[in-house]
Formats: sequence, C-alpha cells, structure tokens
Amino acid sequence: MGSRPWGTALQAPHYLEALGRLAVPGLLDSRHSFSLTPMAEGRTLLQQSATLTGLLLPLAGTHLAQTRAGFAAMNAALAAHAERPAHDNPTPTR
Repeated sequence: MGSRPWGTALQAPHYLEALGRLAVPGLLDSRHSFSLTPMAEGRTLLQQSATLTGLLLPLAGTHLAQTRAGFAAMNAALAAHAERPAHDNPTPTR
C-alpha cells in the first residue's frame, strides 16, 4: 500500500496491532493485528486480522485481492517456519 504502519497497541507477548494509512487519515486506512494464544502441548494459535476503511475502499478491488494474496503467502511462510524442527529454528538473542 506504500504506507509506513506504526504500532497502536501492544499487550506483550500476546497482542500487537498496527495502523497504516495511504497519505491522509480516512483515504485508505489499514488496521492489522496479531494475537497469540497458548495452546496445549506447547503449541500457539496465531490469529491475524486486517480491517481496511476509507473513502478509496470501494475503488480498491485489485489492491484488496493483492493484499489477500500477500496475507496468504505470509501465513504459509510463517506456518512453514513454525513447523520446522526446533533445531532448525534457533531462539533469537536479545
């Protein structure tokens, strides 16, 4: 979209939200969030959502299709990374 999103909410380590805007507020805004929920057996459920609003939204058909495809690609890459054996996913250092 050509925006530089910034964080709008953080509840570490379980929730992150960011807002991106095209030029000025209300033209085309995108609110994206990630939520992590601990599950049994050391697993984690990742849920992401994106909400787009603004005056240009009715004209954003192609952009929305590309955005949806980008989210699907990101989800597939993240799942592939998360499902690799632990020795292939080193713990990042701080």
